[in-house]
Amino acid sequence: MKVKSDDRTIGEVLQGHFLKVPRFQRPYEWTKEEVDDFWDDIHGASSDYFIGSMVLFQSTHGLQGIVDGQQRLTTITLLLCILRDELQRVGMSDEAAGLHNLIERRSVLDNKSHFVLQTDEDSPYLRYMQTYAKHGDPPISDAEKLLRQAADALKIRLRNAIAGEANKVKGKLLKLRDTILGLRLITVEVDNEDDATVIFQTLNSRGRDLATADLVKSHLFSHLRTDNPANDSAREKWSLIRQSLTASRVDIPIDRFLLHSWLSRRDYLAQADLGKTVRKTVRKREAMSFLEGLVLDARLYREINEPEFRSDWQREERPIREAFTALQTFRVRQPLPWLLAIWRDYDSGKLKLKHALAAICAIERFHFLSTAVASQPSSGGISKMYATHARQLFAAAAGQEKVAVLRDLHAKISAGQRLPTLDQFAAAFAQVRYSRVFTQQARLVQYTLRRLQQHQNNAPIDFSEMTIEHLAPQAQTGGPVSYLAISRLGNMILVPKELNERLGTKPFDAKLELLRTAAAEGLYVDPFVLNATKWTEEEIDERTRLLADVAYTEVWSLAEVRP
Repeated sequence: MKVKSDDRTIGEVLQGHFLKVPRFQRPYEWTKEEVDDFWDDIHGASSDYFIGSMVLFQSTHGLQGIVDGQQRLTTITLLLCILRDELQRVGMSDEAAGLHNLIERRSVLDNKSHFVLQTDEDSPYLRYMQTYAKHGDPPISDAEKLLRQAADALKIRLRNAIAGEANKVKGKLLKLRDTILGLRLITVEVDNEDDATVIFQTLNSRGRDLATADLVKSHLFSHLRTDNPANDSAREKWSLIRQSLTASRVDIPIDRFLLHSWLSRRDYLAQADLGKTVRKTVRKREAMSFLEGLVLDARLYREINEPEFRSDWQREERPIREAFTALQTFRVRQPLPWLLAIWRDYDSGKLKLKHALAAICAIERFHFLSTAVASQPSSGGISKMYATHARQLFAAAAGQEKVAVLRDLHAKISAGQRLPTLDQFAAAFAQVRYSRVFTQQARLVQYTLRRLQQHQNNAPIDFSEMTIEHLAPQAQTGGPVSYLAISRLGNMILVPKELNERLGTKPFDAKLELLRTAAAEGLYVDPFVLNATKWTEEEIDERTRLLADVAYTEVWSLAEVRP
């Protein structure tokens, strides 16, 4: 590997090269805090302030690819664009035009204007900022959100820096220009993109370690070269993955997705080892199929984490959708590789609906009992168990071999050592609370009451019209029922919104009369409530225990959902 280094100023770098952010690079990622730190470093610094190194490679004649330093260079370009516009605003047109030559200028190769900093990715907001004579509003996209935030932060910092006496504004702008152009750095140049990729995979950019996604992307792109940037299928597929995850209503970090996709197909490893393992194991001949697998998994993974994303749920698939939603309520991550493996096989027709449904609902029930309610500590053993069975399912032939893997996992999670006992569950169930005072478990309580009512009442229920009724009212002060008892599941039922308003804070006798009337008209009301003659902490505790028994032995019983 031939390496050449030199000591230069930013002005010399921008004047001597056209620079390009290559396809294997990550997008702009600096946060406002990092931009503010960078401004604090350079504002008021000496004209030869050292800002680190920049690694470049010869891309095409006259165009240098950026291996390391693109976050700084992009930030500096934004700052120069803002400074140019400010010079123009205060009447310094010649100085603004001169500075623009470091942002956009003609090439000696074709006598056409090109931006000095270019990107392989579509960057409409960056182009808008670089353009001298702007027209219309700046384009907005999720992919460039941080870039726009950086520009907004720099505009504020620059305006604050030049605030004060009007006759000093021009001098302050010129001083800032000279400071920026005089910033010093070491440029390290290598001959080609192969050497650049090696360096990229071993370096960190300022302020942020290379993420797993950066390493995976750079490795795949190093194998999937294209001679036609306009037809770069690898870049398009990677962008599709990132855009799909970024657009989700829930937080789906791409690094977590990449790990879970890997674990659903291959050997178990930790997040920190994924990047280097991909580099060692994914060869050129399988790079495209690996990337296409990620594209497929990104869609499926988003459907698991955000069930609303899937627009064509069939009626018979609704229990799966409800299970995925429930697992989001439980905030569990360990089963995601296993769920991805099941969902992928069902999506491709390798698993029948009845088997996929039973396996997925079993995971919902297991984590309701052990995690959402009993709060049993998670362990690496559970994660490895899920990943091992996901890999076995991926490798199994279609049919009974896959079903056998589902049943083996089901047997393991049904084993006594992995589940709480009934007494342990009932004790934890009594601690699940919801009221105006206890609000953290609101979604879990709503889910629990819905599942219980579905089990007890076979008629279809529109839960969007149902609300939680506290039989011993929340508003009572100094009454016979404590706040803790009021917030227990045994004190709650689901009723239509209109009935809930009529029940209000009435005493139990008055509520009971209204509930009996509603039950006679077809509303399901728990017989325990209808048969009660009084409503004290004793009744609440007794009903809470009865609900716990039904929940454990019937509603969330794993024996009822064997694949």
